[in-house]
Amino acid sequence: MTHLRCMVVDDSLVFRKVLRDCLAEVPNVEVVAVAGDGVVALEKIRQFKPDFITLDLNMPVMDGLMVLDRLRNEGLDVEVLVVSSLTVDGAESSVRALSMGALDVLLKPSDPDMRKCVEQLSLQLNDRVAVIMNRRNRRGSVRPTAVPTNSPQASLASPRSGALGVNAPPSPVSPVSASVRRPNQLINRASADIAVIGISTGGPAALQKLLPALPSSLSVPVVIVQHMPKTFTASLARDLDAKCALRVKEAVHGDLLVPGIVYIAPAGSQSKIIRKHGASLIEVNDDPPVRSCKPSVDYLFRSAASEYGSRTLGVIMTGMGNDGTEGAALIRAAGGQIIAQDEASCTIYGMPKAAVESGAVNYILSLEEISIAISRASGAASVLAEMVRA
Repeated sequence: MTHLRCMVVDDSLVFRKVLRDCLAEVPNVEVVAVAGDGVVALEKIRQFKPDFITLDLNMPVMDGLMVLDRLRNEGLDVEVLVVSSLTVDGAESSVRALSMGALDVLLKPSDPDMRKCVEQLSLQLNDRVAVIMNRRNRRGSVRPTAVPTNSPQASLASPRSGALGVNAPPSPVSPVSASVRRPNQLINRASADIAVIGISTGGPAALQKLLPALPSSLSVPVVIVQHMPKTFTASLARDLDAKCALRVKEAVHGDLLVPGIVYIAPAGSQSKIIRKHGASLIEVNDDPPVRSCKPSVDYLFRSAASEYGSRTLGVIMTGMGNDGTEGAALIRAAGGQIIAQDEASCTIYGMPKAAVESGAVNYILSLEEISIAISRASGAASVLAEMVRA
């Protein structure tokens, strides 16, 4: 049996207590320290060596982004869960934190009832703690603890319904899928008219590597569903747009799909592709969640399969759960191609694993190979693609 050591970093004494109360309800987690600013946090991280920290971004003396920068520069081995307010400023800072290596963002509840705040945060924490436990177990970096096998704490709280394989050892992938590795050889040039991407936990950091690698000559539109809270997708689009040769924007209802533009589905709504008067548009609507996801990868992929059929390239990337698996099967059945990000380059090998195990995947590729594959399938010339040889 293993346990995780946690440190709470927040400048609010009240919220530090809320977080400690939440973490006390999570099995196999021990809060070893607290800190009210970034300077003290770094000192205590070095002293107590926690497995993960909850990190407020808006703090005196040294803010959370500066803490993340120091953690990265010093190579300190600690997972970071950002705890953010649902504001425009909070979204901007949170997206930056995710691109700097934070694992995920938890939203600060605004309910005046402290008990409800604890309940809401506990739900968010259970999922993330399960992921951290799995990641550190696989690296062999979780500290053992003596817990009787008949103890109620002997089993880790499972992830939310729909998450696949978070605590289980990786299953072998389909031999056919696993043998398909070289996008510059095996994906036909100019074989797609659209690329659709589904991504969740670990997504902002992965997209920060993927999208800047796509050439300005990309000849297909790219539509992305990234699981995030409301207001965060607009910040993500602005952040990525500044780093890419392609234009990156948050999709709005009625957007015409234009080659060479990347559209990020807005959080809190569903997005699908429709044909109207011979043109392809994005419809943003208030349809209900699919498997608790809004936006949903399955919802987007279903429309791509319907409108583009065999000319669709679908990509399932890092994230918890199995959103996208059914949509990927529809694209594959329509004659389109499906790529799953490989386990080694994923932050969380949940969504890609589910798609692979369903048999819907044509190619299992690394993060770097995915950009080559998208470029090749679009028919665009890519400097990186031309440099890769069999």
